[in-house]
Amino acid sequence: MIFPRPLTHGSTIGIIAPSGAIRDRTIFTEGIRILHELGFSTRFPRDLWPGHDYLADTDRHRTSEFQEIWNDEEVDAIMAARGGYGCLRLAHEIFEKTCPATQKLFIGYSDISLLHNLINKNTAMVTYHGPVVTSLPLLSRESIQSFSETVRGEICDWKYEGDAKILQGNTVTKGISTGGNLSTVISTLGTRLMPDWRGKIVFLEDTAEPAYRIDRMLTQLKMAGMLEEVRALVLGDFSHGLGLDRIADMRHHEAIWKRAIELVGKDSTVWANFPIGHGSVNYTIPLGLEMTVDSRKKCMYIE
Repeated sequence: MIFPRPLTHGSTIGIIAPSGAIRDRTIFTEGIRILHELGFSTRFPRDLWPGHDYLADTDRHRTSEFQEIWNDEEVDAIMAARGGYGCLRLAHEIFEKTCPATQKLFIGYSDISLLHNLINKNTAMVTYHGPVVTSLPLLSRESIQSFSETVRGEICDWKYEGDAKILQGNTVTKGISTGGNLSTVISTLGTRLMPDWRGKIVFLEDTAEPAYRIDRMLTQLKMAGMLEEVRALVLGDFSHGLGLDRIADMRHHEAIWKRAIELVGKDSTVWANFPIGHGSVNYTIPLGLEMTVDSRKKCMYIE
């Protein structure tokens, strides 16, 4: 495994836009301001990205941007501007031709989940599932703190202790951490990009999806054989943005949790209410390395 070098004051974060168009430049600028307040410098196109329908730019330009930032020795970390859709169109070009291993820190979530899986698999690099630039202004103070501490700290010091709900399992289990956005994972089924979750700790989250669609996607994972040998399934936020009250939102999540338990093996650990997702709570977690999940003490850590 190749671990990212921790960032320090003045470290340069290269911003890429491999997915959706930047519709709100104000919130992007606010995200950059937060990165600067945290002590980092940033590098991105000063005229931002021109937009190409629902994408930030053409496939060729987005691929070229990724390659340039990846190989730029003056860049210490790579962070996505936003999620959306688009990484699926770049994956073959990027990882079949130019993606040498590096100790750069790579961070993002949502559509960026696809790149995490490929980087972990093709280069043995550890990456971070965490905020994108446009999500930073919307995050809770605790989530910003999680981001700052994680990217500055040694990977072996990462630990989670919180209010996650243990749905199944009362043991200590270990496995390589992986996963991300459920819809993005579903888009890879039946392709060479389909991940292998055997013996893994799998994190999942999604947004703007009613319970029946989450049910359908989880069931599809089951039918594809991807849930058979999962060591632990860790469910994050699945809020669908319909403005439901707290009770309705709780019932929405509980329906998803119930279905997940029905689909995984009885020997698999299942956690829920983990602090990742598209809302204001989105902690930064490492992907691509062995993680210990201790259900007895309700904690996760790296050894």
